[in-house]
Amino acid sequence: MKYENSVKNMVESYLESPSKKGIFIKNYNLLNEMVSQIQEYLYDEDEDITYLYYEFVVGDIKGAYEPFLGWIKEIYNMHYKRLYTVEQFIELCEVYKMHKEVFIEYINTGVCKRREDVMIEEFEFECEQMLRSVYKIFDFISNSIELRFVISNIHIAPYSTLNLINYMMDKDDDIRFVFSYNDTFNTNDYIKNEWNKLISYAENNKMIPESNLYVNETYVDYQDEFIFDESKIKEYCAVTNNMYFLLTLEDANYYLSRIFDKICVQDSLIDDDSRLQLASVYAMINLGMKEYNKALFICESMVPIYSKINNIMYEYYYNYLSALAHLMMIESGLATKFCDRCRELVDKMPENTRYSKEYCYMNILIIECLSRFGSLSEVFRCNYQFNAEEELLEKINEVKYENFLAYMYIFGFDNDEESVRQIAEGIKEPVYFNKGIEIAEKIGNINLLQRAYMRNIVLYSEYGYHKYVRSMYEKRIAIIPKENKVRRAHSYSGMGYNSIVMEEYEEADRYFRNSIIMLTEEKKAEDIAETLYNMALNYYLSGAYNMSVLCMETVLKIMELIGIEGVRICNTSKLYGIMALACYRQKKYYDVYFCLKKMESFLSHLINKAEFDSKLWEEDLILYYLTKAIMYQHEGNMEEADLNFENAYKYVQNFEGAKFYSIREYAIFRAEYYEKKDNQFMKHNVLREAHAYYEENRYPKTRNIIEALLDNKELVQENNFDEGVIDFERIIDVAASVGNKLNVQNKEKDIDFIMLCQDILVKENINTHLVINNIMNIIQNTFNIDKLFLIEKTLNEYTVSYSYGKEEIHAEDVKDVFDFISNHRVGFISNRIDKDYLVFRTVTDKFGSDDIATIIGIPIDKQGEIAKVFVGVIDIHRNFTTNRIMLKKNNLTVIKYVLNQLEEAVRRINSKKMLRLMNEKLKEVSVTDNLTGIYNRQGYSIVEREQQNNNGIIMYLDVDNFKYYNDTFGHNAGDSVLMRFARIIENCIGKEGKAIRYGGDEFLAIIPETSEEEAKVMAQNIIDEFLQALSNTVGENAKVGCSIGIASYKAGDSDNMDIALRYADKALYYIKNSGKGNYAVWSEILE
Repeated sequence: MKYENSVKNMVESYLESPSKKGIFIKNYNLLNEMVSQIQEYLYDEDEDITYLYYEFVVGDIKGAYEPFLGWIKEIYNMHYKRLYTVEQFIELCEVYKMHKEVFIEYINTGVCKRREDVMIEEFEFECEQMLRSVYKIFDFISNSIELRFVISNIHIAPYSTLNLINYMMDKDDDIRFVFSYNDTFNTNDYIKNEWNKLISYAENNKMIPESNLYVNETYVDYQDEFIFDESKIKEYCAVTNNMYFLLTLEDANYYLSRIFDKICVQDSLIDDDSRLQLASVYAMINLGMKEYNKALFICESMVPIYSKINNIMYEYYYNYLSALAHLMMIESGLATKFCDRCRELVDKMPENTRYSKEYCYMNILIIECLSRFGSLSEVFRCNYQFNAEEELLEKINEVKYENFLAYMYIFGFDNDEESVRQIAEGIKEPVYFNKGIEIAEKIGNINLLQRAYMRNIVLYSEYGYHKYVRSMYEKRIAIIPKENKVRRAHSYSGMGYNSIVMEEYEEADRYFRNSIIMLTEEKKAEDIAETLYNMALNYYLSGAYNMSVLCMETVLKIMELIGIEGVRICNTSKLYGIMALACYRQKKYYDVYFCLKKMESFLSHLINKAEFDSKLWEEDLILYYLTKAIMYQHEGNMEEADLNFENAYKYVQNFEGAKFYSIREYAIFRAEYYEKKDNQFMKHNVLREAHAYYEENRYPKTRNIIEALLDNKELVQENNFDEGVIDFERIIDVAASVGNKLNVQNKEKDIDFIMLCQDILVKENINTHLVINNIMNIIQNTFNIDKLFLIEKTLNEYTVSYSYGKEEIHAEDVKDVFDFISNHRVGFISNRIDKDYLVFRTVTDKFGSDDIATIIGIPIDKQGEIAKVFVGVIDIHRNFTTNRIMLKKNNLTVIKYVLNQLEEAVRRINSKKMLRLMNEKLKEVSVTDNLTGIYNRQGYSIVEREQQNNNGIIMYLDVDNFKYYNDTFGHNAGDSVLMRFARIIENCIGKEGKAIRYGGDEFLAIIPETSEEEAKVMAQNIIDEFLQALSNTVGENAKVGCSIGIASYKAGDSDNMDIALRYADKALYYIKNSGKGNYAVWSEILE
């Protein structure tokens, strides 16, 4: 009793402390009952306070935000139901508008739903908003009710619950907690970070009392592993469905990964509808987590299930989810293809499906629209050539999809150059854009508002309206929360770039430095690289060439450390282009050649073709041809220099987005060219043209530079940059740290990839075609391979046994590809920027070397011989920013390992198949008569088992005078008679009947579902045909015929048939004693 009072007093003192959110009681399995007693004691003492108690149990599935979500429902019903409707209650709580329906449905029914689904682009934002929404409900409640939450075994709570508690710990409210936990418990890996964060907070805020009340026990490495129970499958469906709508992705991924393994990878007795429902939710969760390849693999697992039961709704889900995955992978063509199939399926759907046709059509329409944009998740990649139609807006309005409507208003209109000009110059109001902003503000979608202003920044920058762009930056940064340092840093970097365009170089430098400081604190290495690229351009245009090169070198070092081949804001060839010009200004000509070579490797898919689409590559081509021109000029090859200057000028004139500096660079270098050619007239023409542009477009600093050159004055650029402020060493340390983490993540992904493949490879009852298709799909999706082939060699024949992609290998090239790869026994992966890329021209030329980003060749060993080779091709897409992570040598090891395992699995499956066929053959031989090919006496047992549930007829047949015939004409003739007799029996008893050679010249015929009258007809036919056959071959004096005994049997067990067999034998004996060559029915003999 003394002990209990001590614990209660300690808890009370912590709850009454205004500086503490509660108390954490270490619980070594001795305080389980004590915690519930504490709750009861406190409730008795403080009736005005609402105490809610919950205890987590090891092994169970734990719901989203458990137990808080259930408490919301409980508190509403207990305190608010008489005051407000559920809708009014949720409105008062001020939850995010897109989530109101989810909470209303949950309180009313316990099942979460929402009409307008979450957009894939907004999963991360909506997850944050959902967490805030849950908290806001409790915050509203705590304004009128004092809440005390008592939770036992908090150490085994799900991720979402710990995440919510961590969020609540920093809030200034009247909510208090009592937790018990066991610190000898090994917390689950997926919650470890949130758990450590919570315990650290508790320790730092002295919420874990030091006390001698605890009993130390030996540490036990015990973990709360989810225990799958097949009988709870409906519960799993309901709980994971709620997890999806409540956006608790981590919880859903943890549980569904384990459930999926049980129901889809392993054999299971789970009903098909549940399997499909769980798989579709799991695929959607992976889309939300940006695991697009995993989502596609899960989708593929649905195909055999819905095909088997012919379920149109789940076939629609498969195509819909696949379309979403390809949309997010910027594969618009494939997304559209799956959408087309979705439309076909919706047309066939019955009316009483889980979701209405209207809902399905709307979701298809959304994907089709988004695929035309290319991507809304990264505004820099967006295709602004697409314009939405008014009809589309009407359809969206009809179904009240407010969020998507806002997206369409913002991104779907006024994207053409003329509209941009009129809006920027104040001639035209951005009516559609403003409508979208109004809806986004009404919803509270800060994420969309930020993207909206970023859309204007990107679009209007492209056309050179930089003052308008600055106003957009100011609006954007005004709505970014101060605690979101990364987004603020992005805005500072953007404002810096805009300041470059406006010739405010020192101002730009200040913005960039602020951005770098924030991003370094947040350890965002790739974002730092992007800001440093902008800084390098700023330094170059200001004449600080050494700093420009230093920034670019740091960018390249960061890219190397974190394993990327480019940054999001530009193609890699552009990086080398700016660096090349800065090196040229410093007379570092060797470095210029190096940069030029790198540029060529990235641009060869364009520059080696007579005609090409230069969209998104114009600035790269300006820098490339300009660099080539000045280096030819440096070498004294003025003819080639002139040709490349002309090529550069073509892109300078056509690309508005870079004219703020490209006209200047072209004019200065071209003027130097004409100076060397002693052509003063053309020199002044070039400079005057540039001067006119900068005068007309109000670029005073650049205009003054051109004026100085026109006056033959020395070009001097002054700047006031502080070179010592940027801590390049710290930046490299940050990049190295990020790179190490990424390496660990990549290794984990490799392990996941191998395990995913192993799950397929170890499956029983799977054919080779299916296992090869599944593994090839996983490889293709995991590594984003555009073309994939397996080539086999059998003797001297070469065949493509598997292919994926738009193209096929020409028949005449198959042998060359096979032989080349088989000679590289280790295999290879080579990217177009690698030094050894040209070594593999034998293979790359077959697929168009200039269009390839990466080539993969792997020989597959089969018992010391190369019987197959694997070929993978990754194409260069519209720009390198869509796939900045190229394959590395370690990827070769992983793919090669899986391919060898695949070959071993195919060999094992074929061996099992061969063994099964041999066993079947042996079994068949053991029950088959060698002479006649019909069942033998052992085969009768099989027929007996098959027929025991049927009614039917047994005939007992005997060849008359066979011994005489066999002795007279020889064994060969006798064998011939027996074979002919067997064929006649088979023909006369029909397909359902079974003929059996029972021994020597005795035969049986088992004929199911046949009457005695029908059997008599069959018997007579056998006798007549046999006599006819013998007279045709050996003459009428052969003295050979047949006798038949007939008996019927009834359905039951095998004894019935044995009895019928004895009666048929007696009937045969009767007829043979009565003159032979006829038949007798046992039932008629008895009469």
